[in-house]
Amino acid sequence: MNVSFLYLIGAVLCQGIKTVFLRLGILKGTVDETRFVRAFFQTAFVVLAVACFKSSHLSIPLKVEIIYPVLNGLLGGLAFIAFCRGLQKIEASRAKPILAVRMAVSVILGVLVLGEAMTTQKGAGIIMAGVAVLLLSSES
Repeated sequence: MNVSFLYLIGAVLCQGIKTVFLRLGILKGTVDETRFVRAFFQTAFVVLAVACFKSSHLSIPLKVEIIYPVLNGLLGGLAFIAFCRGLQKIEASRAKPILAVRMAVSVILGVLVLGEAMTTQKGAGIIMAGVAVLLLSSES
């Protein structure tokens, strides 16, 4: 197995666990406090990680078009604010699966904007993800 897939599996596990902590923070405090603390610590962690990678043999090149990470950060922040508002009234076990739709959005935009190939497997995956979202996010 490619080590990159292990990183992605780790990201999936972290995303799932962090949603539970996010909902707890919202339920025990306020949405604004939770967003601020989360943003602060996430930013500090990323800055520290980049600094560590930059000073080690695992360098991360920072020569990128600045607009892409800026837009990514802005859209990520907007998505996070909307998700926090949703978590106020919807259980984490129902809310998080709805975000699986972003996989379909990413695949479709990858095809349309980046020129990536749309395969039968990707199409089937989008359909199965849609069914999974419907099943996991329904109240019954």
